[in-house]
Amino acid sequence: MANIGAGATGTILQGAGAGTAPVYSPYTLPATVGSTGNILRSNGTNFTSTLITGGGWFWTNVTGSTQTVFASSGYIADKATLITFTMNTSNLGDAFRIVGFGAGGWTLLPTGAQIFYFGNKASTVTTGSLSSTLPNDCIEMVALSSTQILIMSSIGNITVV
Repeated sequence: MANIGAGATGTILQGAGAGTAPVYSPYTLPATVGSTGNILRSNGTNFTSTLITGGGWFWTNVTGSTQTVFASSGYIADKATLITFTMNTSNLGDAFRIVGFGAGGWTLLPTGAQIFYFGNKASTVTTGSLSSTLPNDCIEMVALSSTQILIMSSIGNITVV
């Protein structure tokens, strides 16, 4: 078999069919989503990163004692002791999820004048909270404004203060 020389930048070696020598063809590397929500592209040596908005959910396995909650993100409360989540600022349509997994449970605190609406209950302005009562309690929320957070769905018994 003859030695095939190096291809041009941005090409890959591809088979051209049975009994035919492979040829270099242009190729765009597929994008992958990084842990921070960035699209990463690599040519084998260099990486470029582009921040994306909207689209998929980004999940974080939380094993520490505290976590700030960001839009389009889900959090798995995975600790034997309580995890305290704190809302970040929010805008209309921002959505968030907390899934209980560890035995310690979780508490969610507002930022500023945020209020949590859970059915016909509302948390107290600035000092209110939502808390799990069992390890597997879960909530899914959406921001109706920068100060109004509606709990759309839940599993378990959530305490509203």
